[in-house]
Amino acid sequence: MNEKRMERFLEEFRLANEYVLDPCRFTPESFEPYNSLVTLITLEIEFYGFERDGDTVWTQLTELKNRRELLQEAEGGRRAWEIWGKQMPTYGEIGEFRMTYTNPEFRPLLVPYLCEQQKSVKGNIIVIAGGGYVMRCNAYEGFNIAEYYREQGFNSYVLQRRITPYHPVNAHLDLQRAVRYLRANAASLGIAGTDRVAAIGFSGGGHTIYGAVMDHYGTLLPDRFDSSYQPDDTDRENSDLQAALYIYGTGGSIHGTENRNIPPAFMVTGSLDEYHADTDSVARYMELKEAGVDAELHIYSGQHHGFGLGDGNCDSMRSEPRSIPGVETWPSQSVAFLERTL
Repeated sequence: MNEKRMERFLEEFRLANEYVLDPCRFTPESFEPYNSLVTLITLEIEFYGFERDGDTVWTQLTELKNRRELLQEAEGGRRAWEIWGKQMPTYGEIGEFRMTYTNPEFRPLLVPYLCEQQKSVKGNIIVIAGGGYVMRCNAYEGFNIAEYYREQGFNSYVLQRRITPYHPVNAHLDLQRAVRYLRANAASLGIAGTDRVAAIGFSGGGHTIYGAVMDHYGTLLPDRFDSSYQPDDTDRENSDLQAALYIYGTGGSIHGTENRNIPPAFMVTGSLDEYHADTDSVARYMELKEAGVDAELHIYSGQHHGFGLGDGNCDSMRSEPRSIPGVETWPSQSVAFLERTL
């Protein structure tokens, strides 16, 4: 792709990075076609690079622009919730934004999927899509997941965390803040059951939960990681999770943490996971068991990384979407786990 086309691509993709994070803002009829094409282009670029077929990328980009122009604002102007106040702690150096899937002005968000009857809500669950710390696979591991748990009686929220060029610790801080934001603002937001908060993370989203459990829990304050940050009232809320669901991504060993409230864990992986989530999950299960923490582990034989809900809608670019017999049972098993745990 020549330099002129590249600049036009970056301009269009910068808009996409902004719009796809906040589906509340648009009508579903206009958002879903746009979001699906953004996801496709993002994955193709991540897997194959810009030079795989410049003409194909350019054709897709033209279609992306056309779909963007058809986006319609939803009635009522409902928006996602920014979780940080006037300040936002930042750990480590921030790299170059030019070729990333986020923008310099990005502020972490919670996209709410609330139950109609708050008096009977079973609890709250924060959803963190995968994509390592590079992407946010919201189409297959985010928005659809939140909708599923809302249908099961849980208030659900998709966390739009900081990713590259930010250091991963910033995503962990975002999850800690998300828990505190829900608890500090429960009354004004009209949400119940914030004493029962779980988090579910896919791949890199699971690693984000692990980082929060290890180093960003309870009453620990963000200024431990950014001395220039001034904690506010929201930071005084307890950020402990009551349950953690790790879907093909559990992070490292729990040894070394001073957290005395490690939450019960539900883990899912395939036996052929390309990123070793299978062996990592077994190791985490054994550590949790030895520590006396309630844990549940499901390993699906012959399955690879990134199967999402197991319904055929996944983020793999290697084959056509297809249903995965057996794997589609884990969501209902996770609901039983949450109902028992929260």
